[in-house]
Amino acid sequence: MTNRVKARLIASETDHVLTLSNQLTLMRMGMVPVFILMVMYDRPGWALIVFFLAGITDMLDGWLARWLHQRTVLGTYLDPIADKLLLVSSFIILTMHSVPLKNHIPLWATVLFLSRDVIIVIASLLIYIATGFRNFRPSVYGKITTVLQLAAVVTNLWFNYLGQPSTVPRMTVYAAVAVTVFSGVHYVLLTRRRLLEEPVGTPAAPDNVEQISSQRRVG
Repeated sequence: MTNRVKARLIASETDHVLTLSNQLTLMRMGMVPVFILMVMYDRPGWALIVFFLAGITDMLDGWLARWLHQRTVLGTYLDPIADKLLLVSSFIILTMHSVPLKNHIPLWATVLFLSRDVIIVIASLLIYIATGFRNFRPSVYGKITTVLQLAAVVTNLWFNYLGQPSTVPRMTVYAAVAVTVFSGVHYVLLTRRRLLEEPVGTPAAPDNVEQISSQRRVG
């Protein structure tokens, strides 16, 4: 893409919040009900395709936002919401034994995955309200957790597509559970250390989109 085309994209998109990257994020959110329906109606192959397409839009929206200088406040909220919506929906639908699948994610694992995020969000919110502290940057273990959770979803979808019961999906779930627990404990200790090291007080308004983005992602 030439610089002239890039300049036109920037000029046409930065005048409103629905930038090209934000439109891709909204498209990813729209794929969630399609993915759920594909799994429910025993179309694991199509569900896998939709899941991968959603992953591609996740990579593209961030790249386009940086390349076209189109980072927006709306995008910093929409992107993590879209990611969590897809992941949470995947856990829930792949846990339901009423759905005709050869491989399911255990209920206890799904409860653990979801509980970790809920606890971190609520605790972060309470700490922010009480102290004004907002240094909730994600740790590397949180990112590893997300990767392994995605791997658990993909392996379940793949072996359901093959129509084969397998221990591989369950092993990826166990690996994701282990890292989920470890990263949760690590994040608690990391946040405690940050609280002790950094002064807290009345929170100031973020002065740019990048600062808001860093505050939105936890764990």
